[in-house]
Amino acid sequence: MKPIDQPAPTPQNPPDPAMGPILNAVPPSEGFIRTWIVGNPYHPAVLHPGDPVQIEREADNLHDANAILIRDGKGLSAGYLPHYDADYLAPLFDQGVIQIEARLLFPPADDAGRIPVLLRVRFTAVGLSLVKADSTTTPAALMHNLFAAAWRDLSRFNPGPLRQLREQLRPLAHNCALKPITKLLYRLLKEPLASAANLEPLPNPFCVVN
Repeated sequence: MKPIDQPAPTPQNPPDPAMGPILNAVPPSEGFIRTWIVGNPYHPAVLHPGDPVQIEREADNLHDANAILIRDGKGLSAGYLPHYDADYLAPLFDQGVIQIEARLLFPPADDAGRIPVLLRVRFTAVGLSLVKADSTTTPAALMHNLFAAAWRDLSRFNPGPLRQLREQLRPLAHNCALKPITKLLYRLLKEPLASAANLEPLPNPFCVVN
């Protein structure tokens, strides 16, 4: 098992001035994903809202090679990230593209026993180099280029129309054979666009001052 807790290195290569302002934009080096811990009733850890938790890759899991295990502060197993998130996060971590931290959200578990958790996803230098245009002409490449452009230059886009476009493309993002990095960008866009679209802000436990 490999822990997912190392900080991301600073990118070393500055953008090329000849490529223009949008292609040149330095993408945000981190973002947030709101998701769930599943299966907690079958694990020994007792979790409380706001607690930091540990994340481990469990590549030797016989049921899911992309499994990402959650542990509490004492190292007790608490459950797993959902398969639909682990499916793209695991290969990106294995390739050294991202690092992840996690903290429990409020409120506590829902009726299905799922526990809300916020992931802080940090791109490594390798990861930032992947947030670029795909030169192929496939539908998956088109989707990647759209989300990559939005993430690279997020501050320059009008968040309302971009949020609507993201929602309209949701069926394709879930059903198309997208690369893991494209799926990650699609997920990362949700948090800043929701915050900028005059929606009720959600608490971010990473910003709580102890």
